[in-house]
Amino acid sequence: MPSAVTSQNPPTVAAVAESVSRRAALGIRMASVADSLRARRRPLRWVTLPMAWMAESIAIGVMHRRDVAAMVRSTYASRPEFYDPRRYQLPHEARMLPRLLEHRDACGLLDAFCGQGREAKLFADAGYHVTAIDELDWMIRRAQRFRVDAGFSAEFFAQDFFTFDPDRSFDIVYTSCWMYSTIQGSDRRREFLDRCKRLCDENGLAVVSYVNQRANSTAGAWLRFIIAKAAAVLTVGNVRSEFGERVYSGLFWHHLSDATVRREVESAGWQITETVAGTGMEPTFLFLVRMPGGQ
Repeated sequence: MPSAVTSQNPPTVAAVAESVSRRAALGIRMASVADSLRARRRPLRWVTLPMAWMAESIAIGVMHRRDVAAMVRSTYASRPEFYDPRRYQLPHEARMLPRLLEHRDACGLLDAFCGQGREAKLFADAGYHVTAIDELDWMIRRAQRFRVDAGFSAEFFAQDFFTFDPDRSFDIVYTSCWMYSTIQGSDRRREFLDRCKRLCDENGLAVVSYVNQRANSTAGAWLRFIIAKAAAVLTVGNVRSEFGERVYSGLFWHHLSDATVRREVESAGWQITETVAGTGMEPTFLFLVRMPGGQ
């Protein structure tokens, strides 16, 4: 298992800002402008919303994947208290948990992208033997402190999901709420699904979740996609941008259709055994098992 965590606090916002490229800084600025414009109230919204779409689309087109990753790190570093599990509570996992318990209970569970330990506590309280990982070491330190304060049992390690190489597999590999929609690029999502398979027991279960691309938002998505592609070409930016990509609240999101997700998970050798559907920004959870005869 990995060595002990040494960093207790997130890097300062100034330190993160100094480490990002000019391209990332421009993208972050445009995404921030889009958020500000979206927050405007009527009667100006009919003017500010198209402007927000434009700014967001430029941000998507300008930033390469490494720049998007830098933006996300900057956002988390600027909001450590916001994501404190004593305050940050979501209802979505509780909606999914009873269904998960029907499939597997009281077994070994990997909580990937665990943050500060909110979901780890939920699973530990439900009887799972939890191992939790996150690449941000300061989040792991906070999760360890939360474990002590809240009195639950879990092992926390500062590890990148894509390189984590434990000496055992897990009965359940759970990837944090919405996580599939935060992975940029179909090639990277395939790597994500393959990694789930590597970490999951042969007869185990993987749980992934995503933001659904709503039918009534298709026109806006196409407009953002076209503008993002134009910005990418003009700035030699993210020419691999995909339909449905978004940046808001300082984070990357890919709103995916059910058909796209099904195609991707099946091509990776997974079979959907159950779906817990979400609406709007509620995540849709998929329970995945290996296809018969799959590797």
